[in-house]
Amino acid sequence: MNKTRKEKCSEKDEVYLERARSNESEFVRSIIHEIRTPLNSIIGMAELMSITDLTLEQQNYIETIQLSGQILINTVNDFLELSKMEFKGLTIDDEVFELNELIEDVLKIMDEKIKKKKLRLNKKVDLLSEFHVKGDKLRVQQILLNLISNAVKFTEEGKIEVICEIAHEREEIVEIQFEVIDTGGGIAPESIDIIFDPFTQINRTESHEGTGLGLSICKKLVELMGGEIGVESQLRNGTRFWVRIPLKKAVNVLKEKEKLDYNFLNKNSQILKQEQVDSKKRIPTILVAEDDLLNQKIISAQLKVLGYDFEIVSDGGEVLRALGKNHYDLILMDYHMVGINGLKTTEMIRKMEEKTQRHTMIIALTASAIAEAKQEGTKRGMDDYLSKPINLNELSEKLNKHLRRAQDIHIKTAKDSAAFSPEEPQYDAIDVRLLKEILEDNNDLLYEIIKEYLAEAKEKIKLLTTYIASENKQNIRYIAHNLKSSSGYMGAEKLCGLAKEMEFIANKETNSIMEMNVKLEEIKSEFLVVSGQLEGLLHGKT
Repeated sequence: MNKTRKEKCSEKDEVYLERARSNESEFVRSIIHEIRTPLNSIIGMAELMSITDLTLEQQNYIETIQLSGQILINTVNDFLELSKMEFKGLTIDDEVFELNELIEDVLKIMDEKIKKKKLRLNKKVDLLSEFHVKGDKLRVQQILLNLISNAVKFTEEGKIEVICEIAHEREEIVEIQFEVIDTGGGIAPESIDIIFDPFTQINRTESHEGTGLGLSICKKLVELMGGEIGVESQLRNGTRFWVRIPLKKAVNVLKEKEKLDYNFLNKNSQILKQEQVDSKKRIPTILVAEDDLLNQKIISAQLKVLGYDFEIVSDGGEVLRALGKNHYDLILMDYHMVGINGLKTTEMIRKMEEKTQRHTMIIALTASAIAEAKQEGTKRGMDDYLSKPINLNELSEKLNKHLRRAQDIHIKTAKDSAAFSPEEPQYDAIDVRLLKEILEDNNDLLYEIIKEYLAEAKEKIKLLTTYIASENKQNIRYIAHNLKSSSGYMGAEKLCGLAKEMEFIANKETNSIMEMNVKLEEIKSEFLVVSGQLEGLLHGKT
């Protein structure tokens, strides 16, 4: 049957409307990219300046710049998020995560703001201690963070209550209910119906700044995940937001394996001081591909702080030429370079590597949303992603992680990887001869202990990062002491010494957070070397 003229016109209108929406979405993204580029530079330079010697007054100025920059970045991200949702360009990820851990992470982020306003925080989580689910971890975290942040913003005294429980359970799906209850000023009845509309902010005053996009984004995210969101409130009697999100069940594995008790090692032995090896360890070399001069300066300064050797190029062609002349352990690749962009360059590198059987780690630097960049970048061969503005700690963590993986790949493919021999030490950051003597050359147990040490030390360094951020000196001392002890058994003398220095700094009565952050970067750097050499020993075992 032929379509009527009216139907044809209607279809044309729909096509034009879709094009208009697409153009509008692209326009918004372009504008946001233009705003982000100089903003990234401001935030990056402020972060680098914050770790230099400053007076208290200068430190306050820098903190204000960082805070204002972060607020502006969050606002820009909100606009981008809303634009993508309206154009149906947002994808929902599916990954296994532990729900209790997610809640704790969110509360850690909000802890300082809650304490600053002298509010009480009540938490009620009615879940198993290890409750693994499958869904979009980042989005669930974003929703909960938004609701708690909103509650803190509009509550001047009293308390914030966070509740999490199972609302409904089916064979493969569990419906989780979050509640965030505050004792703030409440919401007028006439405002309840519009509170989830974009650009709506109830009780907005000079002290309550924002775009009014937070709750609108929450609602859209919840609906994208097949959930519900609602609010109950009375003027001057507080507010209760609730969210129900269906998540897939995951196998509830233990977060940590049963730990091997090292105490038996302490009975008949002490940590022996090993002779320092004069041979200089090789510093990893990084190739940075970035076409923006300000971003080049920031990344250069960050890599200098972290102690890496690096080279900077401005486009894909220069990347390929540099790879033809030199070997690099890792590439930091700008996603949107002029000329041959990061995606195309990565694709070309992977084709070249098919012949050489090598794999150079590539981390994408992107001002786009990570989920969006990941979708296309993974297809082309990118290994990981960093969102601009690039945070120094995040950069350090990514480099530590992937440079160790790069060492793994090199060790696996190297023809000359021989087994470890106590008579002919091959490593300069470790010496496991003491451990071998204690274990009476029981190699199976030795390798098991090394594996346990690597897993535990990695977790301890993560905990140090968290506790330094929250200025919890008691826990910093405890973790540093444990790291010192276990590293000693590996003959990791330098790492053992750095952990001891961290323990000493944490014992100081004066504010030493900046000093601890510097020491933490040294520990991370040395652990990269230690873990690489221990894993090399494992790969070379007979």
